[in-house]
Amino acid sequence: MLDGRMILRCHLFVPVWYWPVLWHYLARLEATAALARAEGRKGFMWHLEKNGVIRVSYMDASAAERAARGELPAGFDAAPWARLPLDAPAFAGEIQPGWNRTGIVLFPYRHQTVFVLSGTRVRAPP
Repeated sequence: MLDGRMILRCHLFVPVWYWPVLWHYLARLEATAALARAEGRKGFMWHLEKNGVIRVSYMDASAAERAARGELPAGFDAAPWARLPLDAPAFAGEIQPGWNRTGIVLFPYRHQTVFVLSGTRVRAPP
């Protein structure tokens, strides 16, 4: 994970008398990176302080944590209806002949209210 240029930059940032502390935390950072790779984490964020201490501020969830949380896969289409063309005749076929129709009233707010007349039956879309 750490190449020669990154180690050199760390040594240039930290004063000489804190280099032993820096060496200790660089070794711990390498161990943290190996553990993160083994757990299937995508990455983490670390910060170097002037006294040689390295702090890990963010670590992505591991593959096991994502599976336990029930995270959706990356290719999951959350709103497929937003990309489909509007097919009015197919939707009109969902309301069977002889039934009453629904009236949709749009308010200036973010939600819609659907008023259904008494005795109306509408099938759910497939």
